[in-house]
Amino acid sequence: MEQIIEKTRYISNRGVRHELSDQLLRKILETNSDAAEHIITAIKDDSNCMDFRFKRHTTSTNNIFDYFNGGKLHMASDICPQKFNEELEFWGLPETALESCCFTKYVSYFDNLNILKVLEEGECKRNTIFEKVATMARGHGWRSIQARMWSVMEYPTSAILAKVKTVI
Repeated sequence: MEQIIEKTRYISNRGVRHELSDQLLRKILETNSDAAEHIITAIKDDSNCMDFRFKRHTTSTNNIFDYFNGGKLHMASDICPQKFNEELEFWGLPETALESCCFTKYVSYFDNLNILKVLEEGECKRNTIFEKVATMARGHGWRSIQARMWSVMEYPTSAILAKVKTVI
C-alpha cells in the first residue's frame, strides 16, 4: 500500500459528502475493490485531489461507510437486492458482512430468482414436449392415439375432450 499524505478528503456521492478519514481510506484500500481503484487513480492523477465523486446508491453508500467505520452492515429497504449486490461488489464487501436481519431478505431474493429460473426452464421443456405431442397427435396409428390421450391427461385445455374430462 502506498504512502498517503494526510489531508482532509471527501467522497461525494450524488451530492452527499462523506469525510474520508485516513482510517476509513485504509479500510477501503484494503478491499482491493473497484472503489479502491477509483480512489487510488484519483490520488495518483492529482495529489491535491480532495474530493472523489461517485454515483452510487446513496443510502447504500451511507450504510457501507457506517460498516467501514465499525458499525453493522444493513441493506436499505429502498434498494433491490440485485442492485445492493452490485454495491457490495463495487466496495469489495462479502455478502456475509450483512446483518442477519437483512441477510435473510437478500438471500431469499436470490433463492426466488433461482426458483423462477427453474420454473421457466421447466415451462420451456413442457412447451417443447407439448409441441412434439401435438405433432404426433396429427398423425395416424397407435402413436397418434397415445399422443392425444397424453395431451388430454396432461393439458386440460388442449382439446374439447380434455375440457370435458376436467369438468367431470
